[in-house]
Amino acid sequence: MKTLLLALLLLALPACFYDPSGLVQNPNMEQICDDGEDNDDDTFIDCDDQDCCGHDECKGSPTCAAEEQEG
Repeated sequence: MKTLLLALLLLALPACFYDPSGLVQNPNMEQICDDGEDNDDDTFIDCDDQDCCGHDECKGSPTCAAEEQEG
């Protein structure tokens, strides 16, 4: 019985991450770039996170300026 429950759990788990609309972005990317929090738990906050460089509020930040010079 435990094996059957484990198998069902393993089969159902990918459905938790499936978005048929294609609208879900990478969950490990910073999404809110002006709230003063590290939303993706990578130790970088808002405009110090390279994920925010495409957001208007982070244009001209040192992190994004350095990224633009590299690219």
